[in-house]
Parts: sequence; C-alpha cells; structure tokens
Amino acid sequence: VPGRLGAAGTEAVERNAAFLEAAVAEHFYPVKDKEGEEMADDVPVPPHKAVLDMEKVRSTLKQLVRDWAEDGAVERAASFSRILGSLEAAFPAGARGDRAADVVRGDGGGDDIGAWRHRAKVSVLVPGAGLGRLTWEVVRRGFRVQGNEFSYFALLASNFVLNATANEAWTVYPYCHDVNNVMREADQLRAVKVPDVDPRDIGPVEEEDEAVPSSPETDRYSMCAGDFLEIYGGCEHVNGWTVVATCFFIDTAHNVVDYIRLIHRILVPGGLWLNQGPLLYHYADMGSEQSVELTAEELLRVIASEGFEILETDTIQSTYTGNRRSILQNVYNCIFFKARKRPIEPSE
Repeated sequence: VPGRLGAAGTEAVERNAAFLEAAVAEHFYPVKDKEGEEMADDVPVPPHKAVLDMEKVRSTLKQLVRDWAEDGAVERAASFSRILGSLEAAFPAGARGDRAADVVRGDGGGDDIGAWRHRAKVSVLVPGAGLGRLTWEVVRRGFRVQGNEFSYFALLASNFVLNATANEAWTVYPYCHDVNNVMREADQLRAVKVPDVDPRDIGPVEEEDEAVPSSPETDRYSMCAGDFLEIYGGCEHVNGWTVVATCFFIDTAHNVVDYIRLIHRILVPGGLWLNQGPLLYHYADMGSEQSVELTAEELLRVIASEGFEILETDTIQSTYTGNRRSILQNVYNCIFFKARKRPIEPSE
C-alpha cells in the first residue's frame, strides 16, 4: 500500500486481511514434512510464486466487487442480462409438463424448447463460474444449476460468500493497492460492502403443482471444482445438460474447439448454449503453451460446423472487474450468441 495513505491505508489492508483469513479459515490445514511433522507457519515461499499469488488475491478482491457488491451492478447487468434474459425467454416461468424423453430423441426440436419441462427440471451448467453470482442468479430464477471453476482463489472466495455470509456482512478495500490511473486518494480507500444480497436466499423450488421451500435435498445448486474438459469429459455427462451458459470463459481454452466439442457432447439434443464474452485468448502470448486463436467470424463458423444452429448473435459492451472511478477504462465489445444443438433427426 502506498505509504502516503498512512493509517487509513493500514486499516484498509487489515480489513482485507480479516476477510481473506475468514474465507480460508475452514480450509487451512497444517503443512507437514516428509516425516509427517508439522512445519512452521513461516515456510519461505519462492519470490516469483509470492508475487503471482498476491496478484491473484488482488484480482479476487476486485471480482468480489463484480459479483457481490452494489458497485458491480452495472457491470453485472452488462455481462449477465442477455444470458439470463435468453434463459428466461426459452423457459417461461410456470411452464408445465416434462418432455425429457422427447428432447433426447430430438422430437422436441424447434425454438419452442420451453415446452420441454418447467424450470425446476432444466439443468444449467456454468463453466468458469468465478465467484458464483451468475449461478446464483440462475438458481434464483427457478432453474437447477451447477457452476464449474478451476481457480482455487475463486473457489475459496465463492464458497465463503455463498455459504457463510449475509447481506453486507463484510467491508473490503479492493482498490487500496492500485497506484496507476488514480484520480483521488479517496478512490484508493473506497470501502465496498459485500455481499449486496443474502446469498443463502435462493428462493423456492417450483415443483409440478406448488412452490416448496428449497433445501439441500432438492440438489438445485452446486459447484464443481476442476478443469472443465477433465470434469465433464466423462460418459456420465453425455446429453446431460439442458443449457450451458458461458460468460467470459471460452477464451480460457488452449484450443477453443475442444470447448465447442465438449459443450456439444454434454448438451441434450436441442439444448441451448448461451455465451457472452471477449476473445482475449489467455495463452496467446505464452510461447511455451499451445494456443488456438479464432476470430469471432471463424468461431461462429466452427460452432455451426460442429453440430450447432446459431440462433442469435450480437455484440455487447462490457467491462470486467472494472473500477468505475479509474482514469483508465477497458471496455470489451463482447461476443454474444445463442446456439442450439441440432436435434437428432427422427428415423424413418
């Protein structure tokens, strides 16, 4: 923290530390040596590792704003609204009936996929779930949802927020470490309360005839840790999901075609893929890593060639963990598309 921030800067760091310590408290286990003896808490960390980890911690604090603070509401609206709106339009609230068998056979084709089943029976997968706000918004609308996330930092933070916090229970200072493009000292010391909602309130589940309170037994909301390709590549996920929703995710692939093929494999015939995000390929500048970078035009052609019907495309401006008071504002022209896995043609 810049020394000129004085006691206020020190307090900001201490408040951040209190939140972070609480978030990892239940996941802390003593480190043991090869003889099984507990090692000291001050085991040295390689300098390059420490720097990288600190960058991830600072990024996680800013993701808290994006996902779980009132300050992130505008960014969330830009990033999530089209996905959530498309999901709600495809499956109108209060729809009845269950045509799951018809969906798998492909008889439930066409754009009227909302007739398949009511929301409580629609399974939505959100790869790259981050700190979990999009998954929470999906389950609040009555759907079954599972988030998938690879980042250990994001998993720890999302688990804490979703399971152990209440409305505005914590105050963090996500910008106290910023030294570039700062307009005012007060902007660095801006306090942000999280979360802006009660994450435990995921609403009732709508069954066939009546709404009943949610409970762990309803299995409506879950998170799965690990690499998307590894976790969902098994046979148990084939034709297993009604909707896949990807937000700021597909450019995390070494080869985006692998993601496209897996999403096609795990969707039910006629199922939807909703996407919004940039094409900032994460491995593009890493010479030692494989990276396949498609243009948006090429991406849509490949998606169509892999068994999808592109129903809708658009570009939507959005930031990502943006600081609205910063001198620098990075805005993406995000690629939005709605695609449908082509139904199986009925046999003669």
